[in-house]
Amino acid sequence: VAFCPADEGPALSQHPSVDVVLFTGSAKIARSIDMQCQASQKRFVAECGGVNPVIVVPGERPWTQAELEHQAAQIMSLAKFLGGAVCARPQVLVTCQKWPQRQAFLDCIEQAARDITPAAVSFYPGSDESFAKFQAEYRQQGKVIEPEAGKYGERSRFLWIPGIDKPDGLLCQTEAFAQVTGEYPLDTEANAEDFLDKAVPFCNNHLFGSLNCTILMDDRTRKVHDAALEKALTNLKYGSLAVNGAAAVAWCIPYLIWGGCGEEGKPI
Repeated sequence: VAFCPADEGPALSQHPSVDVVLFTGSAKIARSIDMQCQASQKRFVAECGGVNPVIVVPGERPWTQAELEHQAAQIMSLAKFLGGAVCARPQVLVTCQKWPQRQAFLDCIEQAARDITPAAVSFYPGSDESFAKFQAEYRQQGKVIEPEAGKYGERSRFLWIPGIDKPDGLLCQTEAFAQVTGEYPLDTEANAEDFLDKAVPFCNNHLFGSLNCTILMDDRTRKVHDAALEKALTNLKYGSLAVNGAAAVAWCIPYLIWGGCGEEGKPI
């Protein structure tokens, strides 16, 4: 194991005794190392973060208030984990614009961020700058939430951005690595088949990265639309997928194969 300053990294990755370079970090740095490895004909494998989606499928039946609150608390717990310094955290909730319970769900998300889940303090270098960048970009619709009445200061603030409508914007194209999460509503009919047919290509083609994706779908809807769900799971180009669970947890299970999808959507 070798430790070195960042500016000495190229010498380490190009050293003749190194055959394979394994990297975890930002996609920008990964591309730089990849170019170095190609020049020296070394194998290179990178695990990079991205804009991880949570696909919220409209149901055959209304969700109960307890179900809305439970799912919101689960999402916010992951979104706040380690102050947002987690590559597998959820960043974009993909919802159905015509889902009758959409606003109720968004209200539960905001409540979970403010009152239900504990405050987390961001510590990672650059997280303050990232938070400020997203806040400036979405100053009109973004909501700065102060969990636990703000007693842990500015670094515990959470930026919630509902109603995103630009797939090429900052939230969809840039990993925040800070306490930032938003919602992108798709204009589809409020049924599982139509929604999933639009949600899958949206996630594959418009959200940066391919690390993980979570689908939330009530049991009755899952039974009725099992074929649509299986089709979605087959076509989603992500390294880990979870239905009614946390896709991020897959990266913590050592018995599973650690793989994903490359930038061209090919399995690794």
